[in-house]
Amino acid sequence: MKTIDTEPSKQASLFSQENQQGHWQGTLDLCFSNVNGKTLPTKSYSTAPLRIQRPFYPAAAPENCQSVIVHTAGGMVGGDRLQMGITAEPGTQVLVTTAAAHKVYRSQ
Repeated sequence: MKTIDTEPSKQASLFSQENQQGHWQGTLDLCFSNVNGKTLPTKSYSTAPLRIQRPFYPAAAPENCQSVIVHTAGGMVGGDRLQMGITAEPGTQVLVTTAAAHKVYRSQ
């Protein structure tokens, strides 16, 4: 069984959680692999305000790994940057979605 790599990718490490003006610079880096016939997250790294919930496998499709991305800041404003990298290796079955619609606020 593979372990989850919690180290940031080179690209993800270019961003900090907040820049000098207080805007979010969130990063999410996920990789799913087929391990002994089961899709598993083998790399999972995120910085605020992005977070990935623990994956689950529905009873109707136990081979399908489902993961939910959560945006914890309550909305986006001008200057916020969210970067996501998601890789599904051959032989995987994965659904990645968000928990809800996100608000985008007007800014000057």
